[in-house]
Amino acid sequence: MIREDGMQGLEGAPLRTFVSGLSSLSSCLCLFVALALGLSVNAQTSTPPNVIMIVVDDLNDYVFEDGHPTPYAPNISRLATRGTRFLNTHCSSPLCAPSRHSFLTGKGIAYTKIYDNVKINNWRDLFTPAKGNEVVYTIPEVLKDSGNYYTYGINKIFHNFFRPEFDNDYDDANPDPCTRSKSWSQYETYPDGSVSITPDGIAAYAWGKIPNSDEPQLSDYRATSAAIQFLTDYDNNPADFCDKPFFLALGLVRPHTPHFSPEKYFPEDFVDNIYAEPFDLPYNEPYNQYPPNGFVMPPQPDPIWSDYDDLESVARVMARENKPRHQAFIDYAQELSFLPNIDSALTDSTRRYIVEQSKRANAVMAYWSAVRYFDAQLGRLIDHLESLPGVNDNTVIVLLSDH
Repeated sequence: MIREDGMQGLEGAPLRTFVSGLSSLSSCLCLFVALALGLSVNAQTSTPPNVIMIVVDDLNDYVFEDGHPTPYAPNISRLATRGTRFLNTHCSSPLCAPSRHSFLTGKGIAYTKIYDNVKINNWRDLFTPAKGNEVVYTIPEVLKDSGNYYTYGINKIFHNFFRPEFDNDYDDANPDPCTRSKSWSQYETYPDGSVSITPDGIAAYAWGKIPNSDEPQLSDYRATSAAIQFLTDYDNNPADFCDKPFFLALGLVRPHTPHFSPEKYFPEDFVDNIYAEPFDLPYNEPYNQYPPNGFVMPPQPDPIWSDYDDLESVARVMARENKPRHQAFIDYAQELSFLPNIDSALTDSTRRYIVEQSKRANAVMAYWSAVRYFDAQLGRLIDHLESLPGVNDNTVIVLLSDH
């Protein structure tokens, strides 16, 4: 069952999963405050539910299987078909830090005054009387202090995961998780371990394959394993977690760039060697060929890139930051010292265009692979939760992307 009517009718609904429209939930704080006040989504019990919030980095709405011939996010679809899918949600900014600080505090960026990917030693210093934004509460803070929840954050929830020395609104000076101030009862980070990478990509945009055997060393895999261990430990003895319901916030970094993923997640159309013979066109040609004869690329406007002209001025400034990547695909094909043996009847100009488009297809497939890798971690978590009926029966999953 998929509900597509927003938040109306959530109270008392027997649905256990909320999936945003793959952008930040502007109503996040309201939803979690309702949970903190004990408004159970399960009509059969008044016990405040456990909550697992999964924040994905840079996940767009291309992943749903609505008519797409190449389904590749089965666990997202698995959640969507069992819960409520929000199709009219919007992020306050297309950048990580502004968007995250907005939905974590329930405030727009005009209030937070966070307009770029800021990092700061003391998170509370972002909110001061001088800025007129000193009144600030976070989702985990409200759940911990007003809802009596045990709050556990893993990896990138606020924007400071990549630099552990920066503050994530975590009171690590207090050894007692049951009496800690700020947002978290417990907070941990799991960066990538040692992995081997076969690099590919273009200037300013990296992607590549990682050996399958290195997957357990990757950040998202390690973070998911930590979440799985927490669920096991909680099921064994909730008293170890202050005898409270839990709010588990799991931040998964992929499909944020760079798009390095285990090789098993890459599609067979991915071009490992542009000079391999015979040359196999990796993308669907013509673009509307059905059944597809290659990887199906996202549709483009006519004329191509004209969607840029439709953006507002601020959005254009942000989009221009990616302009070098567009030119880098062109430069890659133009700067090849010799061309692959595609078709001797074609002109060099046509062959360079095919090489350029093949490289673009590789880039999209690398993103696709990063989504598959993330989706596999989501599946690991869901499978384990379902193996613990005592926890699963009173746990809500909320899945959203930061932008």
